[in-house]
Amino acid sequence: MTNEIIDYEELIKPYDIPISSMEVDLSIGQGFFVSLMHEKDDWSFLIKIYTLIDTSLAYLIGQSLNKPELVELIERINITGGKTSKLEFVKNLSLLDKNDINFINELSPLRNAASHTIQAITISLITQVANYSNEKIMKLIKIDVPKTKMSPKEIQKFVDFVKREPRVVIWISVMDLLKNIYLKKQELERSRRPNVSSTAIKLAEIMRNYSPKAM
Repeated sequence: MTNEIIDYEELIKPYDIPISSMEVDLSIGQGFFVSLMHEKDDWSFLIKIYTLIDTSLAYLIGQSLNKPELVELIERINITGGKTSKLEFVKNLSLLDKNDINFINELSPLRNAASHTIQAITISLITQVANYSNEKIMKLIKIDVPKTKMSPKEIQKFVDFVKREPRVVIWISVMDLLKNIYLKKQELERSRRPNVSSTAIKLAEIMRNYSPKAM
């Protein structure tokens, strides 16, 4: 069971601007992301948060192609599943890093376990991740172990927490993913702006404060 002592509104504050911006861009309503942690069961949480990822990736791909009108078409493409998946577009367009992609690939089987049959509504994330290897667990929290050079004891602490609180961990990883999508969107927008010389920028500043002297 998810730890209800955690203040999710407080936890999201450092990410407030990226998350709020993405909620507006995706037309999902302010506060939607925080509300996911208050879902009554893991099935509802998984289905909704995976759909959020799906929609966010379609939006990002559309932004990268400068064709927002294609988002509805892109949304029909599976997130994973080979060379015609959204993740292949994301990789080939260099839109997200390896940790984000590994996380989505790791989350996908969990979402699939929550789909297709009515019995899936009783899914438990704690049960699902109980036998996960350390490698799979670390992908869920987007940590590249070789790069961090973490000790086995440090790794085990993370693994133990993920197995106790998988919903919290997935939610935080998606929060970071949305932040990265937001930052990438900003980068794409900046790259499309006309180049303005530093001289022109300085002159614009001077002209804003310019007051001609009376003759």
